[in-house]
Amino acid sequence: VERDDDAPDFDPGGTGAQALPFRRALLVAVAACLLVGVLEVGKDLIFSAIDGRERTLGDSMRANLPWWVLWMAFMPLVLGLARRHRFDGPQWPRSSMMHAAAAFLVSLAHGIAYGLTIHHIVGFAFRPTLDAQVRLFLERYLFTDVFTYCSAIGVYWSVEYFTRFRSSALAAARA
Repeated sequence: VERDDDAPDFDPGGTGAQALPFRRALLVAVAACLLVGVLEVGKDLIFSAIDGRERTLGDSMRANLPWWVLWMAFMPLVLGLARRHRFDGPQWPRSSMMHAAAAFLVSLAHGIAYGLTIHHIVGFAFRPTLDAQVRLFLERYLFTDVFTYCSAIGVYWSVEYFTRFRSSALAAARA
């Protein structure tokens, strides 16, 4: 995926607005993954206490943070695809099909990576074999991963469109 950091992208409204800088978008995406990961750790600790299970902060971090750290690693790819395959131009049907395929493939890769990561961090905590453990994560969380991919694309485009709208409104106010 090409990462031309600050180059203007397709501008359907002819406003002259530029796409979000890639580095800024990536920083926000990585920060969001970290925030959600920290919230997951907190949620896990609270629900463990409510259920009467003893769980240390380290246990909760080992179980929850790898998921979001791996999503951080996938964010450059996801945001690069969002920038390259847009929904606001004449190629939106092709972009839609590409994002559907990418959502599935990235989610599949994330699920496999998470299963392998958890295996190396905590061992066979959920299933007796590595392939069974990976299958378990894919069966349980593939839809969650697809939803995470779609959410990242949606948030990126929401911010991008708002930025363009604001730029065009400021340009119109100055004229």
